[in-house]
Amino acid sequence: ARGLLREFPGVPEGVVDVIPVDLVVAAIIATAGRPARTDDDTAHIVQVATGDVNPLRYQRLVDRVREWFTEHPLYDEHGQPIVVPDWNFPGRGRVESQLDRATFVLRAAERVVASVPVRGRAAQWGAQLDERRVQLDRARTYVELYGAYTECEAVYGVEHLLALRDTLDESDSALLTLDPSAIDWDAYIT
Repeated sequence: ARGLLREFPGVPEGVVDVIPVDLVVAAIIATAGRPARTDDDTAHIVQVATGDVNPLRYQRLVDRVREWFTEHPLYDEHGQPIVVPDWNFPGRGRVESQLDRATFVLRAAERVVASVPVRGRAAQWGAQLDERRVQLDRARTYVELYGAYTECEAVYGVEHLLALRDTLDESDSALLTLDPSAIDWDAYIT
């Protein structure tokens, strides 16, 4: 949102398994309220996911985020609105190559600044370069951490979650939403 990355890896039709925290909390509460299983030694696992019954496609997420920040822009340090870039879903390798090129340029600039006395303008440049290094490191962390996730095509089943929902009495069911299909993604994203 702050212009740190102009592109991010992903597959437009891929499922982004975003899970609202209230769905997770409801599942924890409902699971904690169940009696312990005694019929066997296997753990009862309740997968909380959305992609199986209410998939959010990466393209839809990007479109809604782009629309939101176009209508409600963030501003840079000079008070200017940050232009929301178009996304074209590059591969992770392309984004990492862009980060490598930016790192190369940053290191060259740091060598130049390091070769002049650190005062006045050189000190300002040094501080700006330090900030750029932090931003570049943060961008690389985002790509490494989330890049594999956005390119993943796994869809997690929620059969146990829906079965848990079906065991709730009427009052608990009214308080605990355990149905991922109830999420209106457009409203949720904005």
